[in-house]
Amino acid sequence: MGRTISLCFAILWGFVVAAVAQDPIIIDIDTEVTFNNEIATDGYWEFQVENEMYEIDIVSDITTQVAGVYTLADLDLEWSSIIIKSPYKKVTFVAANLTLTETNTSHTLEGTITGNDGIIYQIRLFSGVPTAQTTVNVVIPSWTFENGYELTGMQSQVFYGMSEDGIYVQITVRGRNKTGQFNYADCVDTHTRLEVANAEKTIYSLTANISEYSSGIMNITAGILCTNNTLYHVTTTAPPVQTGVGNVNAAKKATKRLINDQVVIEKDGKMYDTNGVSHYIF
Repeated sequence: MGRTISLCFAILWGFVVAAVAQDPIIIDIDTEVTFNNEIATDGYWEFQVENEMYEIDIVSDITTQVAGVYTLADLDLEWSSIIIKSPYKKVTFVAANLTLTETNTSHTLEGTITGNDGIIYQIRLFSGVPTAQTTVNVVIPSWTFENGYELTGMQSQVFYGMSEDGIYVQITVRGRNKTGQFNYADCVDTHTRLEVANAEKTIYSLTANISEYSSGIMNITAGILCTNNTLYHVTTTAPPVQTGVGNVNAAKKATKRLINDQVVIEKDGKMYDTNGVSHYIF
């Protein structure tokens, strides 16, 4: 009798104690994702993430393909987990349905993982060079450059400057030649940085053209593709060195004078006529 009453009570009030389904936790990361592909040698692939919120490792078991659909049976569960940093929790997997796609420049892993905490994690991990969605113009008034050997332990040149709105750019190029066209592979990546409001951005790719206007004045144009698919278009405000009157008209300290009934432009003790021809006038 007591059991019957208890059972009826549980049925009547079951809606009170029934488990409430939780919304999936969405993890969508376009940055700080690395993809290691060892198919040719050891027969596995691995996605790795480490940022301020997560440490994620998703590792395949022995397989002969990369792109495709993967379930729990295809993963190496000893090495696969999601670590949530605050509050700390390590999540292992009890179910998975993941699709891995690949192009010549990227790999994307997306789908769902059910954790041992009973929560479904909807994930998208992207590793590669994305297409820029936003362009930010960065104007550096002047650059400082110096030998970077002590910084990097190798022959290198360091260029750094800051825009008026506080975006800091540092490009460290391998080798002695400080001018030319460079990409990210030519740079020392650990000392090539872009910071916005003192926060460093992850760099996906970089192309730069570095030339010298005159001794100590560098002209740099660069495209730096960073976190959140933002392209920072970097330019320099310093004018190029020109010849004749064009140069002195652009110089702040140039002055026009009338000497011997002739209009001349004086700069650093050197005189130019209005046609840009240089003269020394005594």
